[in-house]
Amino acid sequence: MNKLSRVSVLGLSLLLGACSILPSAPKVDTYQLAPSNVSVQVKGLPLSLMVATPYANRYLSHQRLVVVQANHEVQAYAGVRWEDELPLVFRNRLIDDLRRAQAYRTVVNDKETVKTDRRLTTDILAYQIQMTEQQAMAVISVDANLFDNKNASVIASKRFSVNSSLNSTQLSDVMPALGRLNDQINTQIIQWAVAQ
Repeated sequence: MNKLSRVSVLGLSLLLGACSILPSAPKVDTYQLAPSNVSVQVKGLPLSLMVATPYANRYLSHQRLVVVQANHEVQAYAGVRWEDELPLVFRNRLIDDLRRAQAYRTVVNDKETVKTDRRLTTDILAYQIQMTEQQAMAVISVDANLFDNKNASVIASKRFSVNSSLNSTQLSDVMPALGRLNDQINTQIIQWAVAQ
């Protein structure tokens, strides 16, 4: 082994050894929404529906749980993340609830290359813990648009907003509250989407 090779091997050994003294990444717990309790009695439509992945601004379009402070500063809840990006978590639960309610003959997501009678789009405006001077609240707000795909027209649009006071900002209070609010907003969206 020549001198250059020995120096290279020694340098590599030192680098590999140094890796063990680097600080480990902070522990991050991954959460799902609690199982759905949506139970909607609707007369299903004999139509197909495509549910688009929701639009969300940059601070909601990721896996972090968002906290908005009383001074409007946006922060991420430390050590917590959703199982997937929030828009996908919301879309997948909405599709599941629509299918279980048999609201439409067929419900698909926007990754499936099929033609459908209608398209449901949503904009997530809030899905967060909102702090005020007096209390903490869980808040979900969504704009929904229902389109007729046959003539590319808007059938209806509506904003849905729900909130709930929290006893604390501990995850044991926060996660169940968000799950209940998600159930409430999905119930409202399903009833509205079938009534149009």
